[in-house]
Amino acid sequence: MEEFVKGRPKNMHQPFLLCSGSSVDPLFFNVVIEETIIPCGIKSSSAFKILFSSFFVFQLHYPTLIKPLYKFFEERIFKISKTVSATTAEFMSRLQTIRCVG
Repeated sequence: MEEFVKGRPKNMHQPFLLCSGSSVDPLFFNVVIEETIIPCGIKSSSAFKILFSSFFVFQLHYPTLIKPLYKFFEERIFKISKTVSATTAEFMSRLQTIRCVG
């Protein structure tokens, strides 16, 4: 794990989750911030909360490609913002029009 973190591109500044195990059977989650590995336990939900919080604690910007997803969590799930951005409103609108295929 340490080799992966040290070998990643230096332009990756945003925190990210690193899981040991597999996507089907994750064993342990970590948040990586710069070259620091922070253990987060076995629950993906707890690991994501720590990851999400790290953007506020360290005053970092969300990654551009997934900024709408982070804004959705900020505004609708964690209710940090009092207003809803246009991007989040559009995302919510699309969610409401999706039909579950079963």
